[in-house]
Amino acid sequence: MDIRSNHVENVLTVNPQVLMPETPEEAHKLFLLNPESSSFIAGGTVIQMQREQGILSPSILISLEKIIEMKRIYAADHYLSVGAFVSLSDCISHFLLKDKASLLLTALKSIAAPAVRNRGTIGGNIAYEKGDALPALLAMDAQVQFFDGTYRSENIDSFLKRRWKHPLITSIRLPLKESTEDSFSFFKKVGMRQAFSLSLVTVAGRLCLDENRRCSEVRIGIGSSNQLPQRLPRSESLLEGSILTVELLNNLFDTLTEEFHPSSDILISGEYRKTAAANIILFHLYQLCRRRKGEKG
Repeated sequence: MDIRSNHVENVLTVNPQVLMPETPEEAHKLFLLNPESSSFIAGGTVIQMQREQGILSPSILISLEKIIEMKRIYAADHYLSVGAFVSLSDCISHFLLKDKASLLLTALKSIAAPAVRNRGTIGGNIAYEKGDALPALLAMDAQVQFFDGTYRSENIDSFLKRRWKHPLITSIRLPLKESTEDSFSFFKKVGMRQAFSLSLVTVAGRLCLDENRRCSEVRIGIGSSNQLPQRLPRSESLLEGSILTVELLNNLFDTLTEEFHPSSDILISGEYRKTAAANIILFHLYQLCRRRKGEKG
């Protein structure tokens, strides 16, 4: 996917100049030479979609294809690092992500068709700001590594709220959390079709549940085609430290629908999106509640 293109009318073209730096530092310097007419590009899937819609490309495309460090996946002491240029398909097939990031893999498998996943990148999915991987990354407390003259790191929730115009994302760090019988996660995408189209609503969640059904480390990420993906801190706080019961989940519905405010578009109403998202979350938590209640007898 593209690292967000600039839609200034007088700097768009049918045949853009393509530059191919070999380091983030070089890419950043090239961008600063012509910031109004340049855009970073990774897999190019968004620019391809825009061309099909009659939207021209920026006159200068700074390709990230030759930056080797942005193609690596590796495990460190407390996190898993995924280079921003790693394709969605390579993420899905990588043994480290299969072992340590099943929630993210479930989200990536829901994105578009195989041909798009072969070209689209994890960094582009973030920079696009509407990518279906974002709710899962929010639920996983991912950290975004980026370069803007210096190397910086920021929690993905804060990073998205800044609405960076031209972020040069270098990698994503996923905190390594030990998978136990007490940890649970879920992901659900509701869309018009599986092919390359924006989802109507996408929900991801993660939490731990002890033997008494008490919740901890609760994270809920949510997104839709017409707004920035977000965490739901009020709903998380309601669950955090509480015993998971049917009564609690009944109260959670009201909090969810008060906290999530998707807008309407020509496809579907915001009220439908809100209700669908709340019902998805409650369905998974009800299932978990019943399962744990049955385990205790």
